[in-house]
Amino acid sequence: MSDSSWDFEVGRTPALYDTGTAIVGFPGHDILYRKDTSRPLSVVSKKYALVTHQSVVQACRAYFNTLATDGFIVKESIQVTKNGARLWATWQFGQFDAIRQRLGDRNAHRIDKSSDIIIAGLRVINSLDESSRLGVEYGLYRVICSNMATIPIGNVAAASYKHVGELSVSTVAEYLKAGVESLGNVTNIIQTSALAGITLTDAIAIINDTALPELYRKLAVSNITTEASTVDERNEPQVTRWQLFNAITSVISQRARDNKIRLDRQREFELQAYEKVLEPLQTALR
Repeated sequence: MSDSSWDFEVGRTPALYDTGTAIVGFPGHDILYRKDTSRPLSVVSKKYALVTHQSVVQACRAYFNTLATDGFIVKESIQVTKNGARLWATWQFGQFDAIRQRLGDRNAHRIDKSSDIIIAGLRVINSLDESSRLGVEYGLYRVICSNMATIPIGNVAAASYKHVGELSVSTVAEYLKAGVESLGNVTNIIQTSALAGITLTDAIAIINDTALPELYRKLAVSNITTEASTVDERNEPQVTRWQLFNAITSVISQRARDNKIRLDRQREFELQAYEKVLEPLQTALR
């Protein structure tokens, strides 16, 4: 098994070191090592609660397997570094294309833009060298680049756990279940927003009611005006709430990169758009 694999058992033994004249113990510390290669991973305290990558990944997979009968599609990506001591794992729950298919061809034109690739996903990090906590994050992410780089949409929930005490992988499994279930509701919000019509005048009013910088508002208004279509010549041009949300957030992500806006400010702008455009639907769906 290679050092880049994650599926290995971890051994634990009291830490010893060579003084040059004798082998002595390192009080209160253990050495973690890979059983498959016998290579050391780290020196940790006796209080360190070991949660292996193997147990984390298997817990996530076991939960996703329970969803398979509902057509729940999961794309998995697992990476380790530092001889296997650090784990980054992601599970993508399909993308916005799946929502478009459920809406049917009749409405596909309303959301048929390359920037409308939305991934619902879970991210898990773990370490065996005390470099990080056991962390779980879930939410919706917009794909902003051809290399599948993403930015979060709306609120992304996260939890982290110190490797101490009674920590076990069951903690992650419980949080995972809550996360996936909540994503189902958010997916319903996006699906509804792709059909919820709003007049162009109201859309522009929402944009101007945000606290976004003036340049952002002007660009978003330009974007949404381009998206507007007249359903009936007697009626005012309309857009969907999803088109409105996309018009605002696509500007935010692009201008933030161009102007090197801090991530916390970018997230603040994203949340403003979410609260103004999509949260009214969330309230209605409850």
